[in-house]
Amino acid sequence: MAWYKAMNRNSLLAISMLGLSACASQPVDWTTRYAPDALYQNRSNVAVPVYSAPDKTSAPVGSVWPNEGGYIQTCNATADWCKIPFGNAGQAGWVDMVAFFKAAV
Repeated sequence: MAWYKAMNRNSLLAISMLGLSACASQPVDWTTRYAPDALYQNRSNVAVPVYSAPDKTSAPVGSVWPNEGGYIQTCNATADWCKIPFGNAGQAGWVDMVAFFKAAV
């Protein structure tokens, strides 16, 4: 009997799960993508929503208006969402970094 005929459904499921976990993205060191000592600003033409967690389904807590921004405090594992201060009350929240760019010095 060939080896593939001897495998049952559970074996194939376990093998496919191992393959998926091997393909999972590894955490990114956000400091290799963004400079922690640089100001990042919203370079879009509209306000960017700020969220309580790094996803669009979490509660919105404010907005970052065009040409405003701050210094990144931390980022999620894939570094596509970062936590920055916003507003005048010392608040901080999570933004999708697609609209943010390092400010010119």
